[in-house]
Amino acid sequence: MARILLLALVTISSLLPPIASQQAATKCEYTRHSGHRYKHPVAVRKIVVDASGAGDFVSIQQAVDSVPEGNTMRVIMQINAGTYIEKVVVPASKPYMTFQGAGRDVTVEWHDRASDRGPDGQPLRTYNTASTYT
Repeated sequence: MARILLLALVTISSLLPPIASQQAATKCEYTRHSGHRYKHPVAVRKIVVDASGAGDFVSIQQAVDSVPEGNTMRVIMQINAGTYIEKVVVPASKPYMTFQGAGRDVTVEWHDRASDRGPDGQPLRTYNTASTYT
């Protein structure tokens, strides 16, 4: 009896359409709820940023600028130990970027505080203190 029931379940499950997660896993492109098509990156590129000059770039912004508009590759930016005093702008037209630092104790980035004064003499407030933004 159990064998017949198992055979019936296997037969029924093979007739059902695959669930959405199985379909997404087999395709390279799928539509999200908003109607936009998501495309997975096609390759991987690694960039080394080193403040002392031992990497591909000495600043994070230079590395971001080297990525082409409409990027289709996964770009991993390995940020070596050092101090990077810069505000980094990542345009929305340059997707698939990952920033990997050497560690929070040895990789230091811009350090604005909400109480710091901006060019107009007014406090920056929290909103304007980001070190990386789009």
